[in-house]
Amino acid sequence: MIVNINNIYDFYSSIVLLYNYDYLYKFIQGKYKYFLGLYTVLTFERILKYIFTYSSYEIFKRPIGALNCGLLNDGGIVEGNCGFPSGHAISTSFYFYILFFENKVKLKKYKYYNYLLFFLIHVPIFLVSYGRIMKNCHNLFQVSGGYIFGLFFAFLFY
Repeated sequence: MIVNINNIYDFYSSIVLLYNYDYLYKFIQGKYKYFLGLYTVLTFERILKYIFTYSSYEIFKRPIGALNCGLLNDGGIVEGNCGFPSGHAISTSFYFYILFFENKVKLKKYKYYNYLLFFLIHVPIFLVSYGRIMKNCHNLFQVSGGYIFGLFFAFLFY
């Protein structure tokens, strides 16, 4: 598996690969809800992309010049294809919100740690989303949709 990294935005986009290894590790440990949650989130993302593929609204389509927008920063030219919601944003949001919800209970008596944790989970979510926009793979609407759906599914699975 070779990740194509040509600039900092490709690096931000490849952050997604790191926590996928954590999902695999948790699956091996017998914690199946994480893997099931990720599978559900990505299936939902694919269904929405299939539904909006034939939409005439430009807001659902990838921007002009969208190139190498796959998981490994490959795939060639994808401009005009459906990009709503962003798979990178939805899976990043889901993963980090699951971590937040689980650790929020553990840190309940430490009020300020919850605020710090809430801030820290948004750093990778922001970097991945920002990288997807700057890489010209998605627009703000598409990554915002991914963020909201990821938050929704994290709340649902928690």
